[in-house]
Amino acid sequence: MLCVGVINMVKTLIIADAHIGQKGVDSKHFKKILNSNISISNIIILGDFIDLWRRKPHEVIIENGGAFELLETYNTTYVKGNHDFVIDEFIDIDVDFCDKHKYAGYIFEHGHRLDYLTSNRSYIEIDDYYKFAKRMCYSDTETASIVSTIYEVFDNLKGLNKIMGHQTNDYKTKLTLIDCLLDVSRHEKTIIGHFHYDYNSNKILSINALCDGYYTLYDNYKGKFEQHNTKDL
Repeated sequence: MLCVGVINMVKTLIIADAHIGQKGVDSKHFKKILNSNISISNIIILGDFIDLWRRKPHEVIIENGGAFELLETYNTTYVKGNHDFVIDEFIDIDVDFCDKHKYAGYIFEHGHRLDYLTSNRSYIEIDDYYKFAKRMCYSDTETASIVSTIYEVFDNLKGLNKIMGHQTNDYKTKLTLIDCLLDVSRHEKTIIGHFHYDYNSNKILSINALCDGYYTLYDNYKGKFEQHNTKDL
C-alpha cells in the first residue's frame, strides 16, 4: 500500500508540439524539463515532437538524437502527429508508438484528426489528408520549404484552409466544435495538442505547445492536469 502511494505521487509529463528541427527550434526546452527536479513517472508525447515537414528526416533525427535517447530512459508513449506522422519508420527506439492512447481514464491523441473532422470535408477525404501528411514527412528540404511557405502565406485563405483540413484560425471556435463532436461520441475526456492553444472543458483539454515553452504535468495522485512554462524552471 505504501509503495503504491509513493508511485502515485509521481507525475506524468505530457509534451505536445515541440516541433524540434523546425527553423529556430531545438530540444532545449525538453532537456530543461528533464534536468529539473520534477519527479516524472512516465512521458506521453502528444504528437509533433519532431518536425519532419521542413527538413530532411534523417538530418533532423541525427541532430537531435540526444532527445530520443532521453525518451528511452522513461516509460514513454509516443502519440504521432501530422508533422511526425511516420517517425516510427525513421527511428528504432524503445518507446510505444501509436495514433491514440488511453491512460488514467483519458484518451490522448494529437488533434489533427479532430481538426479535420470539424472542417469542410468536401475538398479532401481524411485518408488523403493522411497521405498528404506522410508525403510531407518524406519531402526533401527544398520541396518541404516551398510547400510550407505557400501554406503559411495562404493559411488564412478559406479555400486552402478547406483543402488542408483547416477551416478557421479561430481556435476557440474550432475547439468548441470538437467539444460538441466528442460530446455525442465519447464518454472519456480527450487530451489533444495540435492547435498550440489552451482550452479546457468537460470533454476536451487542448494543451499549449512546447515550442512556445509550455508543458503539462498530470498528477497521478490528485488526478489533475497542470500547465507550466519552462521559464519558471
